Amino acid sequence: MKQGTEEKNNKKVWVFNQFAVSPDMPGGTRHYDLFKELSRYGFDIMIFASDYNLFKRRFLKLKGYEFSKKEAYGRVTFKWIRVISYKENNFRRVLNVLSYSFNSFFSALNESSVDYVIGSSPHIFILLSSYLIAKFKKAKYIVELRDLWPQSGIDLGEINKNGIIARVMFFIENFSVKRASKVIVLSNGSKDYLINKKCPEYKIVFIPNGVSKEHFSSKKLNIQQYNRDSDKEFKIIYAGAFSEANSLETIVEAALVLQGKNINVNFTLLGDGPKRKYLENLCYKKGIINVHFKDPISHSEILSFISTFDVGILTLKKAKVFRYAISPNKVFDYMATSIPVICAVRGEIGNLVEKSGSGIVIDEEDPSKLAEAILFVYNIGSEERKGMGIRGRRFVMKHFLRENLALVLRDGLMNISPSREIHQD
Repeated sequence: MKQGTEEKNNKKVWVFNQFAVSPDMPGGTRHYDLFKELSRYGFDIMIFASDYNLFKRRFLKLKGYEFSKKEAYGRVTFKWIRVISYKENNFRRVLNVLSYSFNSFFSALNESSVDYVIGSSPHIFILLSSYLIAKFKKAKYIVELRDLWPQSGIDLGEINKNGIIARVMFFIENFSVKRASKVIVLSNGSKDYLINKKCPEYKIVFIPNGVSKEHFSSKKLNIQQYNRDSDKEFKIIYAGAFSEANSLETIVEAALVLQGKNINVNFTLLGDGPKRKYLENLCYKKGIINVHFKDPISHSEILSFISTFDVGILTLKKAKVFRYAISPNKVFDYMATSIPVICAVRGEIGNLVEKSGSGIVIDEEDPSKLAEAILFVYNIGSEERKGMGIRGRRFVMKHFLRENLALVLRDGLMNISPSREIHQD
């Protein structure tokens, strides 16, 4: 996209995403990448994000008693917000979410005018506070449902379907979707979910996760790593969060199965989260020595790191919602770095892996099946693995470039008619 062809709209967009990160931090850079591309069309972007990093579990930007701080990354400005910290999924996590919702609200009140306010889940309370900001600022209100809460919690057995928590969350979800000018979803299943809840289809904009072309230049990545002999180390990576939903016990148990085989297979679990200590202790107690833990690294570094592995793995708990309402960054990262994918999740994301020819799909939470899948990919040889990697890279570059997804976002924002603006409801 050339500068000379850019359409100058001079519209201001505020994005409220508690866990948004800049490229020098660990975590998914969906919003930075996507809105950086949107800014090429004349939009001014400000992302309100928590300074407490989800992966490192510490503050990275704010010093001393700073309440907030602005930091520019090219055409995108981050406003880092002070929140209450937490280490485990206890009452402090609730305080963390609420403190972000309150503090980002009051921080935004002190800013000037804005044209579009986007509230991004998974934490449902930010949808309510971003709605109030849009109301105060007389801006168009957009909801982004990156995860379906409380439906995910219900399907995982963490939330009582008929309890007060679920009722309050469903109320906020329905309230926000009804009043939004547009609703952004990351999967076709989420689109169907909303339509079944009587959300008009014209309001829904499908923008999945994806990759930015500039980050995946073959010059930056070691995508010719398939010259290893079969008797050398076979390297497998999981890159992402260490939470209950990720079912990393499945990988650990599969590693134990393969440890007894006469092959040099090693696993790297890259990331952090509430389950990390548990998983490290599990490996110690079971004598598992082929699983290695690595601390999170910045997104600008992680892609080259991933490209040196032979296989990338996605595991999740067996929950209905994960079969239709997810768009995992890690799968697109694996594919774009030309490594095969083993996807232990059926449904929409599994179908994408199969359609692309980039790997194989198995059932969730089945360590023996995962071990079999790893042996299969190991035994097919380096040339076939290389073919899987190439097919995955071509597929993701054709269908999931954020440069193209930004055009969908731009059109969605510009096609909001005055009658659907929030301040006229």
